[in-house]
Amino acid sequence: MLHKESVSLSLGTLVHSAILEPEAFSKFVLAPAIDKRSKAYKDWVKALPEGTNIVTEDEFDTCRKIKERLAATDLDALVTKDVELSFYTDIEDVQMKCRPDILNVEKRMIIDLKTTRDLKWFHKDALKYQYDESVPHYTSIVAKVTETDPAEWTYVFLAVETDGAFDCDWFTLSDETQQRAQDKWVRSVELYKSCVAFQSFPGYAGNTPKEI
Repeated sequence: MLHKESVSLSLGTLVHSAILEPEAFSKFVLAPAIDKRSKAYKDWVKALPEGTNIVTEDEFDTCRKIKERLAATDLDALVTKDVELSFYTDIEDVQMKCRPDILNVEKRMIIDLKTTRDLKWFHKDALKYQYDESVPHYTSIVAKVTETDPAEWTYVFLAVETDGAFDCDWFTLSDETQQRAQDKWVRSVELYKSCVAFQSFPGYAGNTPKEI
């Protein structure tokens, strides 16, 4: 039986579930205030239903504050449309899929919920975790499935703070950044097609060691 212990990314998953997926949120449980090395704790874990996620009291409290803060803003209206819909299609002879957090077909808007410690530094998070590459991927797939033009769609990052004031804001890519992301995505698709054709999926290792 597998249970997920609280790790660095668990708060983001918890917030995501609380705001977008109430059914998934019900699978999170608060860890008891007992020694995790004790038999009592281990027995408690064994008795949990499979798929249960164990989180700390601090994470639950932070999640509650984030949800309340978002509900108190106009941005809460962004969450009222379809959530967690899966899309499948072929692009450039490659089978692709995506699962937007929130989709507003009427406004041609794809909304991606993200957590960040501080909104001032969200742009650095976006670069570090390469959020930009999700934009052409999602918009291309959604546009093809809905028989619309990718240019009609706006991709929005809805960012919520996990510290401080638990504030929230929304962001889009600049035209320049979006073009770079599009170019990177096209190269990635071509690389994948080449790997499939030659049945070779190389990693970082080359024929010679890298200097550091």
